[in-house]
Amino acid sequence: MDKTALQIIIERELIDQLEPEIKLKTKPKIKQTTQRRRVRCINNGKEFISISQAAEYANLYSASNLSKHLRGIQYPNGIGRHPQTDELLKWEYVNE
Repeated sequence: MDKTALQIIIERELIDQLEPEIKLKTKPKIKQTTQRRRVRCINNGKEFISISQAAEYANLYSASNLSKHLRGIQYPNGIGRHPQTDELLKWEYVNE
């Protein structure tokens, strides 16, 4: 069944009329805030403002692996390699 131009216009007008009601019924999106914790490399004392920045320095594929090391869940010997010496790196949170 093909729609006529008049049917399409009427449908669009109905949608325009209902849109404000639909918007009121939906929940507003909550803006997510990220909380950064400072991280320090124990090997060389270098500090980073976030886990993701430290993971980038250590050439890690995912910052979540560094987070697991910091929380003591995985990688007890350290994670990531020093860019120049290829030494295994150990990490800790910085207490402010």
